[in-house]
Amino acid sequence: MRTGQRDQVGFEEFVVARGAALQRAAWLLTGDEHLAQDLVQTALADAWMRWPRVARHGGDVEVYVRRCLYTTQGAVMSAFGAEVTSVTGVL
Repeated sequence: MRTGQRDQVGFEEFVVARGAALQRAAWLLTGDEHLAQDLVQTALADAWMRWPRVARHGGDVEVYVRRCLYTTQGAVMSAFGAEVTSVTGVL
């Protein structure tokens, strides 16, 4: 199996195994099912573009993808002028 095929298989296995958890995390960030789906797709597209490097370094791939979720959501909110309030600021 060529490296590109192994990368694709590894990525697909990750999406199948962790996709639902990523979807739940995105829903918690957005509060909307459709926006959450868009957010997950954006994060996974970013991860796919960097997959060989992310997977090869042996790091936790899910941590990378979740970070993509958080930074993408933060950038979207900032672009629309939404105020981002930390949970600790509310408590």
